[in-house]
Amino acid sequence: VVIGCRLAVLSLLCALLWGFARRAVHEQPQHVLYLVDRSDSMDAEQLSWIARRIASLDSLRPPQVERALVAFGAEAAALVPFGRDALDDPVAIRNLLTGAPIDRAATNLEAALLEALRLLPAGGSGRVVLFSDGRQTIGNVDQVLSHVRRLGLQVFPERVPTFGAQTTVWEALSAPPTVQRGSPVELQLVLNSLASTPQAAQVTVRLAGIPI
Repeated sequence: VVIGCRLAVLSLLCALLWGFARRAVHEQPQHVLYLVDRSDSMDAEQLSWIARRIASLDSLRPPQVERALVAFGAEAAALVPFGRDALDDPVAIRNLLTGAPIDRAATNLEAALLEALRLLPAGGSGRVVLFSDGRQTIGNVDQVLSHVRRLGLQVFPERVPTFGAQTTVWEALSAPPTVQRGSPVELQLVLNSLASTPQAAQVTVRLAGIPI
């Protein structure tokens, strides 16, 4: 009798842990957003490479994952809304990127990521495949990266190769975050020259349009 009671209690405990617990399966929708830099720093060869790369990546996308296409410069604009149709035509993708209704005079990665976050459906997790040379001219992407990650947005940057259409490419401009008024400022400017021999160059750095 004692052994039977113990087995009954053990069976009841197992039932409480497994059989009586209500279980629900919730399928979290997935989304991928192709975010493309269409500023003036991106040349025609780079645009063709991006179009082919998007078509290649989208051919591997699972059918239940929705995709969208967004171009950005000074601001961002959605070119293809979220859907499940394949983006597998590089020529069509290039034509969409070429006609993107954006201001190409600047590169604002911060505004682009915030627009990507706004376009994602509420409650859905998302991934952004970012095509850019990384040379932001306005905004500060570092200020929003932690914010978008905390909200469930994963960012995967794709560095776009340089094909030699431009002989000199600006890579980075580093400056201290705070400077005491009247004190000198140390700047570090990194340029990548594709020329075979040394070339003379003149650089002007402006702050809010004022040469400094």
